[in-house]
Amino acid sequence: MCREVIHLTTSASHIISSKKEISFMLRRVAIIFFILLAGCATLGKPYKAMKDQVDLPPEQGARLVFFRTDESQLYAARAASVDMDGKEIGVLAGGGFFYSDVSRGSHILKTEMWDIPGKCLVNINAEVGKVYYFMVDARIESFWASMAGGAIGNLVESSGKECAGGFRLYPVDKDTAKSKLTKLRYSK
Repeated sequence: MCREVIHLTTSASHIISSKKEISFMLRRVAIIFFILLAGCATLGKPYKAMKDQVDLPPEQGARLVFFRTDESQLYAARAASVDMDGKEIGVLAGGGFFYSDVSRGSHILKTEMWDIPGKCLVNINAEVGKVYYFMVDARIESFWASMAGGAIGNLVESSGKECAGGFRLYPVDKDTAKSKLTKLRYSK
């Protein structure tokens, strides 16, 4: 009986020691996570300070304004890359915006995440003197497909769609864009 008590006491102190170590490890992981998350934050100038510059189209082309609110926590720690005609033109963290000038004519816009199958494509026919606004946000369908079937689930979910992958990219009207942009910071 005494042996069993000593054995139980020794085992209990080992478990308590392990719980302290686990607790310490979890705190370290949480700190590292928040440091990494802060690295994804948008720290540029606020839209309000750049409004006149952002909303003025170039003389010989059009302006494209891309933004991503921080209203959703889905993929919040992930940046969305935005490409035009096969070249990256910017990266959006949550709560950010950027703009790019484009020549008149047809262009293909794309957003994707490197590790999630699928991409979202938008065709635009840019007219000189116009400003176009595009919102980027997380696709909940991608998240659920990933939860249900991992990479294979994402592959199946995105198969044959023009807008697939982790993020979607879509045009929005000027009033909607401006109401959201007022809370955002420059992301480029």
